[in-house]
Amino acid sequence: MGDYKFTEDKYGNCQLLKKNAQTGDWEQDMAYVDPVQEKATKRYVDDKIQEANPDFKGTFDSMADIEAIENANANDWAYLVTQDENGNDVYSRYRYTVPAGATSWQWVFEVAIKRDNFTEEEWAAITSGITSGKVERLDELDVLVGDRVMTGIELDENHNYIGVYNTLEEENE
Repeated sequence: MGDYKFTEDKYGNCQLLKKNAQTGDWEQDMAYVDPVQEKATKRYVDDKIQEANPDFKGTFDSMADIEAIENANANDWAYLVTQDENGNDVYSRYRYTVPAGATSWQWVFEVAIKRDNFTEEEWAAITSGITSGKVERLDELDVLVGDRVMTGIELDENHNYIGVYNTLEEENE
């Protein structure tokens, strides 16, 4: 082989060294790939891809149904649907893993997503069409002269709406 030699690096990996014709130093031949190391690397990467690509196993009504899932793999996930004290759906996400300190695979709780319904007042406010820009415009129009609101809109000290006045009629009284 002449200007080539095999050696082992500090991690136990086989590497091919090539003698540099100009300096006489041995340098790693970057074109050489150790077939055993390449196969081990591929297997490691494939395992990591499998772990990084969990499957959604479904939405269930009981923990027993989740625990009965067959062929679960690392990091697969499922939802358990329950109701809170107000009857709103709560989706609890569970992941299939080996928790710290455990020796076996288990479905472990991760996070709960709560779906609350709006009260009638909240929904009315959301669908009212009022915007922050309109509120700012109302605040700009809030011009008080004495106890009267000259814009025709009366607001209390907290800027809550009290009523609408016809300022022209009040002036004529």
